[in-house]
Amino acid sequence: MGRMVWVRSKKTKAGQPGWWPEKKKIEVLTTFLATGSQAHTSAITGVPEETIRVWRKSDWWAERTKEIKSDNNIVLDQKLTKVMDKALDAVLDRIENGEYMYDPRSGDIVRVPAKLRDVQKVAGDMIDKKQLLEKVSKGKEEQKQQITADHLVMLAKEFAKFATGKEVPESQDIKSVIEGEHTEIFDQLGVETTNKEV
Repeated sequence: MGRMVWVRSKKTKAGQPGWWPEKKKIEVLTTFLATGSQAHTSAITGVPEETIRVWRKSDWWAERTKEIKSDNNIVLDQKLTKVMDKALDAVLDRIENGEYMYDPRSGDIVRVPAKLRDVQKVAGDMIDKKQLLEKVSKGKEEQKQQITADHLVMLAKEFAKFATGKEVPESQDIKSVIEGEHTEIFDQLGVETTNKEV
């Protein structure tokens, strides 16, 4: 009528036969990321240190760690963005409307224009941060341009190889193939050209 199916038994504590459930593995991973110690993780989760040591060397551990860190970075980035927005709004409000001060004569909280020293300090810090961000953005743009240039050089070598049927030597400057006269390639192919310039 039916057939026998082998089902792995799940462990609930160390020393039992069977396999640790996936939920327990994730618990161990997150505990290890929080504590940074195998001994503490073992004490908290009840999984032996040797098992944790083996898990740390496995592929799934690295993949899950990368996922968790990526998720944490996204969450942290969102929180930092909110904090920065609120901080900048507060700074702008203080510059435009002044500082809150207690008036002892009336007993009220009043707004007093911000001190020039404070405004100058905030402005200087903001300018420094803006320049730093621009420098980082510029560096990333230059890196993208370098990658694009490397791809173009690789494509030029492949086109030269396709056109000549020969491998382009590393010592040969690829710019001569890109910007130079094309007569060398046509001579190698045995094709006569009337127009020597492009």
